[in-house]
Amino acid sequence: MLNIKGLLLGNFRVFSGAPCFRLAPVTVLMGPNSSGKSTVTGSFSLIKNLNTGSLPYRLRLDSGRNPFGSFDMISARKTKEKTITAGYDIYNTILGENVRVEFTFEKGKNFDAIAKNISIRYKGGNLFDFSFEHNRVNTRIGLNYLYNKLKAVKAEKSRYLELENNFRQIRYSSGTYKDQQADDESQVKIFHVDNDLKRRNFSEYLKSRNITVEEYERLFYFYGKHRITPGSDGAEHELIRKAVKMLSDFSDDRILFNNDLLEKILEIPSETFDVQHLKSMISKDFPDLFDCLMLLNNPGSLNNIVDLLRSRTYGEWETEYLEYDITSSKRMKGCEPAGELSSAIDHNLQSRFDKSRFFRTLTELSMTREGFIQTYHRFKNIRALSSFCSLVLEKVIHDLRADLDGTITVNLNDMSPGTATEYNQSMHDLIRQYSLTKGKDTFVKDWLRKLKISDDFSIDASSREMEYFPGLIRKEEKNYLASEGSGTNRLLSMLLGIVNSKHYCEIRDYNDDLKSFPGTIILEQPETGLHPSWQSKLPEIFSDAYKRYGLHFIIETHSDYIINKLQYLVAAGKMNHNDIVIYYLDTSSGGSPKIIEITADKNGNLSHDIPEALLDEDDRRAAGLFRLRKVSRN
Repeated sequence: MLNIKGLLLGNFRVFSGAPCFRLAPVTVLMGPNSSGKSTVTGSFSLIKNLNTGSLPYRLRLDSGRNPFGSFDMISARKTKEKTITAGYDIYNTILGENVRVEFTFEKGKNFDAIAKNISIRYKGGNLFDFSFEHNRVNTRIGLNYLYNKLKAVKAEKSRYLELENNFRQIRYSSGTYKDQQADDESQVKIFHVDNDLKRRNFSEYLKSRNITVEEYERLFYFYGKHRITPGSDGAEHELIRKAVKMLSDFSDDRILFNNDLLEKILEIPSETFDVQHLKSMISKDFPDLFDCLMLLNNPGSLNNIVDLLRSRTYGEWETEYLEYDITSSKRMKGCEPAGELSSAIDHNLQSRFDKSRFFRTLTELSMTREGFIQTYHRFKNIRALSSFCSLVLEKVIHDLRADLDGTITVNLNDMSPGTATEYNQSMHDLIRQYSLTKGKDTFVKDWLRKLKISDDFSIDASSREMEYFPGLIRKEEKNYLASEGSGTNRLLSMLLGIVNSKHYCEIRDYNDDLKSFPGTIILEQPETGLHPSWQSKLPEIFSDAYKRYGLHFIIETHSDYIINKLQYLVAAGKMNHNDIVIYYLDTSSGGSPKIIEITADKNGNLSHDIPEALLDEDDRRAAGLFRLRKVSRN
C-alpha cells in the first residue's frame, strides 16, 4: 500500500489476541479453512465504513461493505473483552517515519460501533491519545518529540533548496539538439530525455548527497515549487497550505515562547540579572506595560521572574513544558471533528502553559493588558507547534482513508458473462471501466498473448451502453466469452480488475512524470479453476502490475504453485525479496491462530517451511512413501 505498512486486529473474530501483519507489495495469506484469512482481507472493507463526520468516530455495521455482521459477531467469542481493535502502521510524510494508529471500538446502539479511543504512536513512544467519554475528549500529546520534528524540518529548508537547484541542472540539461534551421551554435535547444534516464539520474544524485527518495519527498511536501506532492488530492492540498503557513510562522532561531518581553529578559546577563535591571529594561522598552504594572501594584511578578530564572535556565523551563505529562479534558461541541480534535490539541498546550510555574508567572506580566488567552496566542512558535501537531494528526487520518478507499476486492465469482454483459451482471462494471480507456493500456492484451489465450480482446457496446459484448480474438476471429471456460473468464476478470485499479492524474511529480495513485488489490483464491501452468503465471502478473502501476496485492491462497513461482522470481532477480511476505495462519493447537511470518532471502529461500498441516495424516504418509519409492528407484 502507498502509506499503510501493517495491520493489527485485536479481539477480532478468530483473533483473540492482537496479531500484527506487516504488509508488502505482495502479501500472501495461507492456512486451513476458517483460520482467519478472510477476516484479514474483510477487515479492510469493514473499516471503509468508518464515519469521521462527528465525534466520537463511528463504524457503521449496517453497510453492504461489512462482511461480518453485528458487533457481537465481530468480537472474538472466546474472550470477555467488550471491545475490538483495528490498527494500522502508516508511513507519515511529515514525520518521515512509520506511526501506528489504533481505533478501539465498543458496541453502539444503532447498528454501529463507537471509537472510544484513538491512539497514534511512533517507535519511541506516544504521539497522541484521544479518549471519548461523557461528551468530553481527553487528550495526551508527546509534545517534545513533535517539537523536535518541527525544528528539524524547518532547519532542512536550505538543504532542500540546494538539492533542488543542483538537480534542476540534471533535469533540464540531460541532452541537447541543434535546431537545423539555426545559423549559429547559440540556438541550441534543451530537450527532456526519456523518463528512465531522468529517474536514474535522480536516484544517483540523491544517493551521492546521502539522502533517500523518502527524505526528499518529505522536504518536497513542505518546500516543493508547486506546493503539491505526488498523488495529492484536494484534501492534501489543504494540508500542504496549512504546512506552508505553519512553517512561515515558525522561527527556529527564536525561543519557543517568542514574545518580545521574554526575549528581552533573556538578553540580560545572568550575573547582573536582578529586579532593578528588569524594571529598568521594562520601563525603557515596554513603558505602557511598566505603567500598568506599577499602577496595579503588581511588581511581585518581576521578583518571581528573577527568582525562577536564577533557579533554572530558560532551556530547562522549556524542557519541563515540553515533557510535562498532562491529560487535558475538553467538552465536545457540535463542530467538524477535524477542528474538534485540533481544538483539543490546542487546549492541551494551553493547559501545559497554565500549569508551568515559569510561564504562568510570565503570563501575569501581560495579563493586565490582554488576559491569559490573548497572551498565549501572541507566541507564534507555540501557535506553529499546535498547528504542526494538528497537521500530523490530520495527515495520518487522511492517508488512512485514502489507502482504504484505494483498496479493491476483485470478485472472481460468478463472472461468466454470457453473450452480453448486462448492466446488472458482475462483469459489467469491469468491462465498462476498461472500455473507457479506449485500448490505450496494453496490460490485458499483453497477458492474454503471454498466456496464449488470444491475440486480442474486443468490446462492442450497445447504443445505450447498458450492455457490452466482450470477446476474444484468435486469428482475426472473435469468440464471445460465453463460449469460453470458467477459468478463462476468471483470469480475464482478474486482468480487468488490475488494470481498472490503477489511477493516473495530470499532476506531475518532482521528476516531471505523470503520477499514478497506487492502490491495493485483494484477491481471494485467484487460483480457483485455473490450470497449474496458469496458477504459476499469477505471480508474474502481480509483479508486472506492481512495476507498471505501483499496485499492491493481498492474496488469500492454497496454491503451492504461487509460492514456488514467487521464490523463483526472487532467485532470478525479477522481484526484490523484501517485496514479498507470506503469513501462515496455524490453527493446529486450537484457539486463536498462531501467525507464522515467512520471508524470502535473496536466493528465494523461505525463512520457514510451509507447515505440513496443509495435508492430513494419510496424505503425509502417502507423500512419505512416494519419496521413499522415488529414492529407491534412483
